[in-house]
Amino acid sequence: MKVLFYSPTGHLGGAERSLMDVLRSLKLADPSLELSLLTASPGDLTAAASGVLAETRVLPLPKILLERGERFFQWSEASQVISALSAYLRDLRKTFEAARPDIIHTNGIKCHILASLARPRGTVLIWHIRDFLGSRRITRRLVWLVGRRANAAIAISKAVQRDFNRAVPYLKAYLVLNAIDTNLFCPGTSKGSRLDLLAGMSQVLSPVLRVGLVATYSKWKGHHVFLRAVKETVQPSVGFPMRFFIVGGPIYETAGSQYSESELRKASQLLGLQNVVGFVPFQQDVAQVYRDLDVVVHASEEPEPFGRTIAEAMACSKPVVVSAAGGALEIGEHERDCLYFPPGDHERLAALLVRLAKEPELCDQLGRAGRLRVEKKFSHTRMGSEILEIYAEVTRNRGLTLALQKK
Repeated sequence: MKVLFYSPTGHLGGAERSLMDVLRSLKLADPSLELSLLTASPGDLTAAASGVLAETRVLPLPKILLERGERFFQWSEASQVISALSAYLRDLRKTFEAARPDIIHTNGIKCHILASLARPRGTVLIWHIRDFLGSRRITRRLVWLVGRRANAAIAISKAVQRDFNRAVPYLKAYLVLNAIDTNLFCPGTSKGSRLDLLAGMSQVLSPVLRVGLVATYSKWKGHHVFLRAVKETVQPSVGFPMRFFIVGGPIYETAGSQYSESELRKASQLLGLQNVVGFVPFQQDVAQVYRDLDVVVHASEEPEPFGRTIAEAMACSKPVVVSAAGGALEIGEHERDCLYFPPGDHERLAALLVRLAKEPELCDQLGRAGRLRVEKKFSHTRMGSEILEIYAEVTRNRGLTLALQKK
């Protein structure tokens, strides 16, 4: 069976790391699968995935399409968008036809829509749904309109599945939780001073608690919530030295959807935090970043479709403080293997960070329990077999439909 994966970016963000897990788990479940990858922009993803892929290609999306999202689309640009879209769809269809896949498996909203419009006749199309559609008025309508050209969807959490079922009720959405490679994301030696060096901060000899937010610079990821919590936390009454890190960067092309590092640095300086908050660019070895931190924070202000950072940090036996909304609520259990706080509540987040600073035994307890939770719930081998079952069911149904159409 030939499966072509289509991703909107070649950069390694959370959705792309999840795609890597899909590729690896499918190869583990069925080594005979012929997997290939098409991306709409170049990046590290193609190199990272090359070991499990038969072929990788890049079909660059025109800049006007790459940079436009629902919140930043201008109707005055409609004619330019339509012209660029028409040309790209012609090239995309030719690329699909040349690849001759049995299944096209898409990994982002733009790719769901584009592949639906360019899919060759007879090819099965499966959308991997990693985003909420309910709050996106234009996108939701577009997805509803083109969804009849897809054969099935895969949702990464129950929250995403419920949202998708409301937005596109006629297309079946299977539930397949993301997987975490627990051999890669595992406990190991902490080298906290490495983060100090990467952030350009002075070295410290005395013990210090390192707390980090690991995320893209998307505006909904809660960077300002984190910074306001840090402001509340760095008080003399805490009685324990702490350092804070923002790890990540802007990786997507959609205009206006992300902060720049300079904007976040300015926000940190305005709060007087320049000596306690360090900025670390995206690291290839993100597992080591988790090991280098003592506490990992997830601070998203909007519901998280899944919350990959949460599960990865838990797999590394790190205590995680989590914004309680969306798929993030399905990963752990409050006080057992993580700590939850209301989205946007920087005061509650600060209180939990102070608590962890004062209760090292709680950090150890949460870390051990989190590792066990991930091993049990987010198995790498489990995901591959579940997706193969979906492939088999959808292709059977597709064959039956085509046979009935011929009659």
